[in-house]
Amino acid sequence: MANQQNIEDHKFEKGKSGNPFGRPKGLSFKTILDEILDLPADMTISEVQEYTEKLGRKLTNREIMLIRMMAKAITDPESKSMQHILDRVEGKPQQSIDVTSNGVNVPIVDWVKTESPDDASE
Repeated sequence: MANQQNIEDHKFEKGKSGNPFGRPKGLSFKTILDEILDLPADMTISEVQEYTEKLGRKLTNREIMLIRMMAKAITDPESKSMQHILDRVEGKPQQSIDVTSNGVNVPIVDWVKTESPDDASE
């Protein structure tokens, strides 16, 4: 059983955030993909690493993974990787749903009744 004093010692103070610095700043997949897609197509991972080091930073594991994923998507036409990448960068196409039956609107909610069957007979 938990010691009540131990619980009290570890509670957050009122009005003080449990995460004062917020979410760590970092690049999103979309931002990284946009940057990678802007690079010349014939660059190897080593060349991309050299390029980013000239800009004053190193590639993250996330960026290397995305570069490899894109290379696979380009070289393997059977892979669905490219579709997933494009969905991330451009967004999935909007899809609409037709809620009709032979041109007649189908009621979505037709279950609400204002009176019960017992009330109607009285």
